[in-house]
Order: sequence, then structure tokens, then C-alpha cells
Amino acid sequence: MEAKESTGSAAPAERHAGWNELFFDLVVVAGAGQLARLLHDGPQPADLALYAVVYLAFWTTWAGFAVYGDIAASETRVRTLLIAMFGMAVMAASVHTVQSSHATAFVIAYVALRWQAGQVWRRGSIVVDWPLAQFGAGAVPWLVSLFVDTPLRYWLWALGIALDIVTLLVSTRERTLRRAGERAARRR
Repeated sequence: MEAKESTGSAAPAERHAGWNELFFDLVVVAGAGQLARLLHDGPQPADLALYAVVYLAFWTTWAGFAVYGDIAASETRVRTLLIAMFGMAVMAASVHTVQSSHATAFVIAYVALRWQAGQVWRRGSIVVDWPLAQFGAGAVPWLVSLFVDTPLRYWLWALGIALDIVTLLVSTRERTLRRAGERAARRR
């Protein structure tokens, strides 16, 4: 069956994913597979909560770079995506350690990628579609968690994710632009 072209209004050109986006998504799929390991022994409520927190950390990291790739489009820096892929691979490979006292690699990779996701934008850019690019407060509890033991570590991770979710829910374009303008005025 042949598709017919519409003679009505002109539709925007169809965008196809490049090799870098496809490879990046493949790393994310591998990470999602590793996350399932947290539920391997039968999900207990604590396991489900930890899974949700680690999944959201993984997802927000992926989403930050996916938004960057979508907005930057053809100007996306391959080096940036390769760094993100490496960090996501470290997170995926270290998922099995999050239930032990050896969660350092996961936490460091997460915090480094959150920092990197905020740095990829040109100086002076404001990303209103992904406010976490400007607000990194959610990564601070993760960093602090490196110095505490479980279960306090998990509560700090949950706090970091909660800060990110609240930021995503309460941030509007206008508020993000206003705050960025206020910060720029203070720097002058």
C-alpha cells in the first residue's frame, strides 16, 4: 500500500535519530535491564522504593541528555554524548552495588552526569523545557550520601529525587526565565 502525500498545509520535515542517539538509547536499555536486578529476589516494599529512586535517577540523567540532543539537533557534540554514554554505562554496571555499602561508582557517575548535563548548554543559555539543567540542587543529597551509610543513604537519594520532581512540577517557562534574569543581574 502506497502512502499519498498531502497537498494541504506543509508538515515539518520528519526527523530521524542519528547513530549517536540510537547508541545512547541502547546504553539506556542496558541500564534498564540492570535495574530489574533490584527486583530479582521478589519485590519487597523497600526494594520497590529503592528501585523507584534508582530508576528515577537513571531516567532524569537520560532525559537531561535527550533534551540536549533534541534541542541542539545537528549541533549536538558527539564528545558530550560519548561522555554521557560512558557515565550511563557506569551507572548501569554498578546497579548491583546500590544495595551494599559500595554504591560509590553509581553515585559519582550520577552526580557527574547531572553536572555535565547542566554544563552542555552554552554560557547564557536558559533551558526552559528542562529546568534541571539550571537547578542542580537534587544532586547535592546524592553527593552527601557518599559520607553516610544505609539506610540514611537511601533517604538522601529519595530527597534528591524529590527535589528534582518538585523542580520539574513547579518550574514554568516564566519562572525559569525570571530566575535566570535575576541571577544574571546579580552577576553584573
